[in-house]
Amino acid sequence: MQIDLPQITEELRNCTSIDQFWNRIAREFENYNVTSMLYGAFSSVSEVQQFGFSSAQIIKYNHPDIFFEYVTGEENYLENDFSAHSILTNPDPVFWHDDTLCEHMTLDQKREWELSNDVGFEVGVSLSVNHFASIKVGGIGLCMNGTDSQEFERLWTANNAEIYTLFGLLDEGMRQNYLGQIIRLSPREKETLEWLSAGLNPQQIADHLKISTSTIDKYIVSSKKKLKARTRDHAVVKALMFNIIHP
Repeated sequence: MQIDLPQITEELRNCTSIDQFWNRIAREFENYNVTSMLYGAFSSVSEVQQFGFSSAQIIKYNHPDIFFEYVTGEENYLENDFSAHSILTNPDPVFWHDDTLCEHMTLDQKREWELSNDVGFEVGVSLSVNHFASIKVGGIGLCMNGTDSQEFERLWTANNAEIYTLFGLLDEGMRQNYLGQIIRLSPREKETLEWLSAGLNPQQIADHLKISTSTIDKYIVSSKKKLKARTRDHAVVKALMFNIIHP
């Protein structure tokens, strides 16, 4: 099925909220038997490798609640997800129904894989953003519940270019416009990080904004928590990479 790229690009450009944008992409994915999806963005491979997915992930999904309740829980889901680890550094797609995958899994990964199959996540694919943008880190898992493996193979062979195109539109839109709606920094938190990115220290920022240094410190602490950052410099870098602040 051919994508009407000019039309969908225009419709996405006119979206005003993350849910409107997400739902428009999801409706387009439904044409390829996608029943739900999970998108994740990360600032770097080293951050994930050092601190784990749950400490680094910025995610959006429409998987059913039973998936997280039965498998592992939302916060820790990716830690034992074999496909997430695979696409972190490898641009090749991971097909969920490939039984040979379990030969390379840890015991925890195999257990999560089996539990996922039990709740309808037997057929699907995980794609790396590294496929088309080597400087970015992230990926998407597309569940095709109700599609058997043979039907998936036919669908993937005929439509993988279109599926990657939709993923690219999703990733670009999320990074340029909507990750901030997930992280939800306040105007003052953004302003503080922007001044830090310009080279000012907390005392200088406090003087400039005519507020106390302790208040600036609170903005930094809350920004770090929302961005899952270890230091204030880390928070600044992630906010810049996710297009939440502008230097």
